[in-house]
Amino acid sequence: MTKKMILFFVTSAFSTSLLFAQGSSGPSNPPDPAKMVQWRVDRLTKQLGLNATQQSEATTIFTNAATQGASIPSSMKAARDSLRTAVQNNDLNAITQVSQTIGGLTSDLTSIEAKAEAALYQILTPDQQAKLGQGGGMEPMGGPGPGPMGNGFGPRGRGGR
Repeated sequence: MTKKMILFFVTSAFSTSLLFAQGSSGPSNPPDPAKMVQWRVDRLTKQLGLNATQQSEATTIFTNAATQGASIPSSMKAARDSLRTAVQNNDLNAITQVSQTIGGLTSDLTSIEAKAEAALYQILTPDQQAKLGQGGGMEPMGGPGPGPMGNGFGPRGRGGR
């Protein structure tokens, strides 16, 4: 059960980053963070039976997380662009530095999302926690696909589980 909860939290973090990346990398407008939060709360309400107070608290938790992570997609895009340039120039030092930046940004986003999931877990009843651990909320928001920021690495990307 613990492995399933950890998997849920990790895949939620990565899928959220994927959703941010999809909104910032294509020609369409980025998804509205408020709509993403509402969709997530609605999904959890349907799966876990959140009451009105829990819905309000979950909305606050996920809105705060979205606010904290709002600058990460643009920073990640700039870092990926820099990495592409460093690769083209065979600049090994820049590759190392930019790779560390990308790792740090991925870590930041993962931390923000995991803290939000931890806060959500604390507002759930024991029955809801059990449902979550049994797969009630186990599907990542973005579904299967590439990992953080669409780079293909992560739990469902190249080489991952």
